[in-house]
Amino acid sequence: MVIVSAKSVRWILITCAAYFFVCGLSALYAPWLWLWSAGLPTAVSTELGLAFGVAGTYLCAFAVGCLIASLDPHRHRGLILTLFVGNLLDFITTLQAVVVGSLPMVQGSLFIVVTVLWSTALLVAWLSSAHSQ
Repeated sequence: MVIVSAKSVRWILITCAAYFFVCGLSALYAPWLWLWSAGLPTAVSTELGLAFGVAGTYLCAFAVGCLIASLDPHRHRGLILTLFVGNLLDFITTLQAVVVGSLPMVQGSLFIVVTVLWSTALLVAWLSSAHSQ
């Protein structure tokens, strides 16, 4: 099943990589931006700084995975699927935070929309990569 062309799959993955690098670097070097955008107090404790460092490293690794997969999407279908599942888990975690009230509804809804968009893009890339070469 080809949904988009091989060239489009590569651009989806490169765009995802850019997005994940920006998110990862901001989590590593400016975690207060994440708190501010979530409508939470911007004080970053040592523990919270460590959590953002882990999340930032994970997001940068995600970006590297996207770049590797963009080189040959057909060959790296498993990597694209792993990226999709990781983003899907992010969606579930964000949804749970909104439902239990840990994340304000407005900002949480925006984060949910973003994760749905990237999950959809990665799913399209994965489905299309089956026949792209």
